[in-house]
Amino acid sequence: MFKRDKSALLRFNKIFLERNREFRMQCGGIYADHAAKGLLKSGATIKKCYKAFEFEQNLALDECFLLISRLTDEPNKTRTRLLQNLRSIVEQNSITRNKQLVARLEKMGVLIGNDGHGATGRLFRAILARLVDQIDKYDEGLTAPKIEQWHIRHPILVRVIPAIIVASIIGLFSLLFGLINLAKLIE
Repeated sequence: MFKRDKSALLRFNKIFLERNREFRMQCGGIYADHAAKGLLKSGATIKKCYKAFEFEQNLALDECFLLISRLTDEPNKTRTRLLQNLRSIVEQNSITRNKQLVARLEKMGVLIGNDGHGATGRLFRAILARLVDQIDKYDEGLTAPKIEQWHIRHPILVRVIPAIIVASIIGLFSLLFGLINLAKLIE
């Protein structure tokens, strides 16, 4: 594994940790809201928590895709390797988060019997399939963003910055000549 790959993997993990923190906070708000409304055991809590889970995972994936697009300009071995690693991180992270969510739902008394566990399993499998599908589509280049070079993205700045530099140099020279003339007048 290359140094760039290792730093990308560390960044992937950090991104998912941040998103997981947000997810836990959202779930706490969902539990409180549904408990206040008397909806805690209605099934709506489960659906809303899994929607929040998918939302946060999608945000994390978007950040990871952006990082990959910065590291690789086009589909190549490096991109494929990074996406394989990302896929395993997504699968492991999702399984861990699902176990934690199910445990929390059980603790709150939301999951009762096999129906609740079956529903969570179906929701989780569908979400994981969509996440993995996004990675596969990105790998095939169907959703990979085209990163344009800096001078193409900012054509005005490319023209303005040199003009500012030239104007600054001209200003410095005129100031210097003015000081020289002033020094001659004082003598």
